[in-house]
Amino acid sequence: MNSSKCHWALGMLAVLAVGACLEASELRPVKFGKHFPKLAFEPVQGFAAARKTMGLTWSKAIVAKSGRSYIALDADKADAQFPSTLKIVTGFVPAFAKGVTIPLKFVKMDVKTLDRKGATTTIQVDTAMIAPMAVSVRVGTKTVEQMIAGTVQVYKGRPVVNLIIASRMAAVATVAGKNYALLAYDTNGDMKISDKELVELYDRKTRTPVPLNSLFKLGETWVTLKYDAASSSVTTVEFKGKEGTIVSSADIAHLSLMSKEAGRFEISGKAGTKIPAPAMAYNIGQFNLILNPKSGAGYQGAVPDKLSLSVAEGKETTLPLPKTLISTFAISQGSGTVRFSVALADDAGSRNVTLTKFGKKTPPEIEVLDKAGKVVHTGRLEYG
Repeated sequence: MNSSKCHWALGMLAVLAVGACLEASELRPVKFGKHFPKLAFEPVQGFAAARKTMGLTWSKAIVAKSGRSYIALDADKADAQFPSTLKIVTGFVPAFAKGVTIPLKFVKMDVKTLDRKGATTTIQVDTAMIAPMAVSVRVGTKTVEQMIAGTVQVYKGRPVVNLIIASRMAAVATVAGKNYALLAYDTNGDMKISDKELVELYDRKTRTPVPLNSLFKLGETWVTLKYDAASSSVTTVEFKGKEGTIVSSADIAHLSLMSKEAGRFEISGKAGTKIPAPAMAYNIGQFNLILNPKSGAGYQGAVPDKLSLSVAEGKETTLPLPKTLISTFAISQGSGTVRFSVALADDAGSRNVTLTKFGKKTPPEIEVLDKAGKVVHTGRLEYG
């Protein structure tokens, strides 16, 4: 890195508390400063009763592992009704004495829930909010700063924990001659960045969420940020070709296109929306379509290499989509039970087809009728 670019990088990343000049393509851990990103909380699953050797006080103490962190609910007294502390330690051993202890203060909050028929019910849940905070932890041989935020809820004696534990990583990227701070947020403690984790480009004023390893448009420039996990480096590749537009007859929650020239290109949009795209040939990969905008009904799957499209410069191209959803039912009976199963496919031969509602996976619902047409049983099928 040359001297002028190094000085710029130090100035740009001063808010990140970087003490040395970063290489343009290398992602390194940095501090959060005063800015905490809005990251979705994830439910902590797999809680089990704590072992006595873990040094916890509460008789109902429970422990779970999330990513590379151990998480425990504890209390100051063995017979306490509610937990009073959340304890987190990163590493291979649940040594909570070396971790972070967060005090919990519970208040009653109204929470809306949906039953299986979609009816809304309001219940009161004891809830402790954990405001975003930065703590220093050991990850391998390094001390890094992590952000912790979330909620702890107790309903009918059952605790539910939703958390986000994230580390910030930064590098410097140049797009169309303009320098940006590239900010990425590791949420599973491996100090690597996946396609599902937040990545932003920051230019002192605006934070723009961008994908990794996927084509996107920044200003007037098409760019791919190629991430190499082994070296924890990001390479900026600009695409200089012309562009056209893609139009879909259905709402697209998500659709992945692949091209030889530019790699992956992910799009979304309402039916009829003109989506800019580099002019080249694509194969359609994974898709998630909303076929009925009012009810949200749709489906998702992965298309073999049958479906392709070619976007021409300055022209509008209609996205070829599967037109027919095919359901194959099977019913078996034995030992006093009846087993229903259904296989889903479409006329494009898509794999791993599942039903969705407003883009989110939902299991099929079934009704069993008698000879008179009366419903005698309702239920949901499970995938897998």
